[in-house]
Amino acid sequence: MTVATAKSLGLVACETCGRVARAPRDPQAAARCPHCGDPLPASLARTWAYLIAACVLYVPANLLVMMRSSDVTGTRSDTILSGVIKLWTDGAPGIALVVLVASVIVPLMKIGVMAYLALSVQLGWTRFRRQRAQIFRFIERIGHWSML
Repeated sequence: MTVATAKSLGLVACETCGRVARAPRDPQAAARCPHCGDPLPASLARTWAYLIAACVLYVPANLLVMMRSSDVTGTRSDTILSGVIKLWTDGAPGIALVVLVASVIVPLMKIGVMAYLALSVQLGWTRFRRQRAQIFRFIERIGHWSML
């Protein structure tokens, strides 16, 4: 006995309003929700492209200078990590932890988990589907912290 899935029926759920709509026949076509007009979820190839771009851009985002400040003693250039260290040594460990988690740890964790989830879809893994769905929802919830 085979179970009909949304994918086998050609259906896609809108992430904004939750309405279920027919996926476009052409996988390269940009589909929009007929109810709210937002884009429907992207293809797996597009997900991989975004993940590769995130991996490539993660390194310079954390290594390039993010802030320059100057005072009477001189000019200082800081990356995200040097800013975290400076905050910690200046007696603001709480703020340093928030910046570290929001700017370094959460994006790295999100990239890793999204790569795992995309790989599981790509390879058609059928075990632990419920757990992977829970992981996805968790990553979606904490992903907003990286926008802090």
